[in-house]
Amino acid sequence: MFYDLEGIAQWDGHIGRAILPSDEVAQRDELANATRDGNWQRVFAVLSPRDKRSWVNAVRPGGKRRYAPLHQAAWHGVSTDIAQRLLEYGAWRTLRNSAGERPVDVAARRGHHYLARVLEPEVKHHVPGDVLAGLQRNLFALVTRYDKSASRDLRLPDLEVLTELDPPAYWIRISGGIFVIALRGCELNVEAKGKMDYGSSPVFRITTDCVYEPSGEPWTVPTPVAVTMADLFDPEPERWGLRGDPYLWRALRAHLSDADVATSVDEVVSRLQAAFSELVGLDLAGDRQSSVYRAEYAHGGMSSGMISLDTWRERLMPLLAERAANGTR
Repeated sequence: MFYDLEGIAQWDGHIGRAILPSDEVAQRDELANATRDGNWQRVFAVLSPRDKRSWVNAVRPGGKRRYAPLHQAAWHGVSTDIAQRLLEYGAWRTLRNSAGERPVDVAARRGHHYLARVLEPEVKHHVPGDVLAGLQRNLFALVTRYDKSASRDLRLPDLEVLTELDPPAYWIRISGGIFVIALRGCELNVEAKGKMDYGSSPVFRITTDCVYEPSGEPWTVPTPVAVTMADLFDPEPERWGLRGDPYLWRALRAHLSDADVATSVDEVVSRLQAAFSELVGLDLAGDRQSSVYRAEYAHGGMSSGMISLDTWRERLMPLLAERAANGTR
């Protein structure tokens, strides 16, 4: 593998305000403010220096919505020229915000359909969704093995982005050094650079089943113990009720990303129900409707934006409770 870091993309993982230098936080806030306000002249002034190009996929430090510049461009309904310029800087079409939306989804929700041609992801490397989920789970296990604070302090890499990159590789800085993550068909190769535990740059091979050490020995990834409430949401269910359900699932995951898992299942369920009420605007346990429409979870299709309350009561909430029972310490 051995990619030159200058020749591949960077996954901007450090987004916590407390772990970034104050001057960098100020610059990133300036970029986030400019994209929020639609001040594209200022956006490109911030991004123009070579060492700031990776910020084209950055989100506001400590922000919950995780809108990168291309998401904001889609929200504002910019000209195709501005959207194209962001893409030329390296903006990712497959990057999702905390609600699970790609820029093309944001544009569609806002009625900016003319941007669909520019923002529709060009997938160069097709990998089934369940395979990506398995690889991502094992990649997270490897990252957290080296960086114990990763689940708290890092925006962990989203492998869907690799499907649009050529070559399908990016690098992320963690406390132990750097990981270069490359997609190889339906597997990952991960090169460890820097301090780590080795004198050279070992390469790990990740499949959906396990992580292979540089020696070739398999390391069976332990069943993950839920550390934050967000951990309960991985992997996603294979079946949903209505089209809005997966987007609500991802929004709940993001909403609870900073909350530690409680020590009792009852408290976990209580937190889940409170978060559901906050995002959907009704009491799942007390309201007897079978479904409800919410525009923020509408992304196209006949039942777009529809939340199946019956599915959440009968299957999705019990699934999360079961994971809490099996995964809390």
